[in-house]
Amino acid sequence: MFAYEMEIRSSSRMLILMPLTHSAPLNLCLLGAVYAGATSVLGDFTPQNLIGLAAREKTTHFFGAPVAFLLAAQLPDLANYDLSAMKYWIYGGAPMSKEAVLKVQQILPGQLVSVYGLTEAGPNGVALYSHEHGEKAGSIGRYGTVNAVLKVVDDQGREVAPGEAGEIIIKSASVMSGYYKNKEATAEALKDGWLYTGDIARIDEDG
Repeated sequence: MFAYEMEIRSSSRMLILMPLTHSAPLNLCLLGAVYAGATSVLGDFTPQNLIGLAAREKTTHFFGAPVAFLLAAQLPDLANYDLSAMKYWIYGGAPMSKEAVLKVQQILPGQLVSVYGLTEAGPNGVALYSHEHGEKAGSIGRYGTVNAVLKVVDDQGREVAPGEAGEIIIKSASVMSGYYKNKEATAEALKDGWLYTGDIARIDEDG
């Protein structure tokens, strides 16, 4: 999914600064880079490491939590780093306000992309792409990423109308087969091939 949606190619250089015990950097970043034949650059996170490694190693892709971007955007010497090689800055794992998103988008070159998903989904889910941020920053996006379909449903499993709150459910080839030795939790989360996330969302008039 990452290789496809974020255009990871053999010439790409994926910067990984999150622990590989977390499903997103492991499955999306590291395995996405390996799948595409790209180079992975590992390191420990500090704002200086993020910007310094990106500039020195000419990395093209980075995924991190919003705090990584907010801290990096506050570096007083940010303008001194050559980040022209960066193509995709990808954030997820926590909400980021519209004001913060637009500020980061103005400061960092390349495309800013939001991803929403969860470990149980692979992780997989939905993305808000760079060109959508102007009007929809703060949203998680409109369409499921490749191999994923999302719905927002009521407590009867019926899709809700625009503006109504409902639960996000996901169907994907990457959805888990179940929780380890926990049939009860598995039955609660997986119904008719759909993963019930427990997350509440609203769909606006634009979908």
